[in-house]
Amino acid sequence: MVKGRRKSKEEGKSAAITSFLQPEESVVKETKVGESTATSEQGVQLSGIDNEVYEFIKSRGTVSRKELEDWGKVKGLTSAQLFGAIYRLSKLGRVKRKIINDQLSYLAS
Repeated sequence: MVKGRRKSKEEGKSAAITSFLQPEESVVKETKVGESTATSEQGVQLSGIDNEVYEFIKSRGTVSRKELEDWGKVKGLTSAQLFGAIYRLSKLGRVKRKIINDQLSYLAS
């Protein structure tokens, strides 16, 4: 006697192999308390950590990597959050990375 395999609930659902590449419409973006959204001169919105990092760099003009890390620690940000924000801001053209006096620094554009 050969026993058959039961179908699980997930096996009954079929999906395209590339379905993960397209965003789901039913996903709702939640914002945490304390996150803000600001519209910039170029019309691109910065939210949460990106906006805070941009405003800090903008207020100082030029910020060294060490100063940015120290500020991030005071704010309770992880390195991944901080440098992820720098990456996104540099992609948008808001922040430029530059070596000044043998130190990596960030300039507001």
